[in-house]
Amino acid sequence: MLLLWATEGFVGRTIRATPVGSPPTAVVAIVRGEPFDPARHVGGVEVKAVTLHRAQFDPVVGEARVIVDI
Repeated sequence: MLLLWATEGFVGRTIRATPVGSPPTAVVAIVRGEPFDPARHVGGVEVKAVTLHRAQFDPVVGEARVIVDI
């Protein structure tokens, strides 16, 4: 997502993620969105990087947690 934003100005709207493996060791995701339009989207703090440190993914609940560097 960060690469798509930085290279193409793509803003994700919805994400459908599916765990891969048992226990899960990867995630395959389908992301839908659109190009950033300052007339319609609110800009915020720029994310510089995403780290896997303490990343969590709960496939039962359908939630993920990552830490971003700003």
